[in-house]
Amino acid sequence: MPKVTAAVAALVLVLALAGCGESGASSDEATQRGAATSEESSASPEPLAAETPTAAPEDEAEQNFIAWVRDNLRPDNVIPNATDEQLVAAGQDGCEQIRADVAPDDLTVIDGEERDGGGYYRDSSVIITGARMFLCPDRIDG
Repeated sequence: MPKVTAAVAALVLVLALAGCGESGASSDEATQRGAATSEESSASPEPLAAETPTAAPEDEAEQNFIAWVRDNLRPDNVIPNATDEQLVAAGQDGCEQIRADVAPDDLTVIDGEERDGGGYYRDSSVIITGARMFLCPDRIDG
């Protein structure tokens, strides 16, 4: 029987070592998974849209200004090919003229624009009105 006991002990030892190797691998895998999970959780996630707006208030104001001006310019306006950037620059120019106390009848932001029958710059008036509503920092009344 001593030979059988030695064989059984050897078999138990082999199984135990095999089990330790597997459990060692399992614990190594668990450790690696845990490390990966903690790396993922420690990495900064992308901010939520609600936390970080995609557009600054000025950009939103500019977008609202552009949309309003394009909706209100007459179909036969003198600037049919004006870019968004040009419209915003014209609106900002309008704000500066208003702050400089340019007479309302003389406000113009379009080079070469002529007055209409009533003495106004019709397309400039649309741009300046939009600028008053959306671009002028102090929302100039007038």
